[in-house]
Amino acid sequence: MLPTIISRLSLIAVHKPNTAKLNEHYLSLDYEQKDIKQALLVSDGLPGLADQLLSGEDGSINEALDAARKILSSTTFERLSLINDLSRNKSELNSILFVIKQMAKIGVNSNDPKSANRWRKVLSATLDSERKLDSNVQVKLLLTDYVLKLA
Repeated sequence: MLPTIISRLSLIAVHKPNTAKLNEHYLSLDYEQKDIKQALLVSDGLPGLADQLLSGEDGSINEALDAARKILSSTTFERLSLINDLSRNKSELNSILFVIKQMAKIGVNSNDPKSANRWRKVLSATLDSERKLDSNVQVKLLLTDYVLKLA
């Protein structure tokens, strides 16, 4: 940016709301505690995403959550067959990777060492793919690599 523009800008720090206050807010709206906890974990504490998850309204986060569940529960062959569809919309792919990353962060804390190790593998592959996606790579090749790392 030009120095003259930068000199006229003001920085405003916007922080995520306190998790306890968000929990209290959603309880007052009659959502179940377990649903609130899951929504806050998956949304990383972002209220807009948590609202979409809790309300069940059609939105990109719910579509991404459905796609993430489908990817993670599929066989390697089934995942490979999804690559064409996933590569068409980079924004949607970013949302799916975000949701998988959040799911993996939750799964890493599993009491079962085998499960926690699998989630670490998923988290590592997802973080690597997110980083590469930002650097303008060929999306189909990226997804092929990603799907094979999930196997």
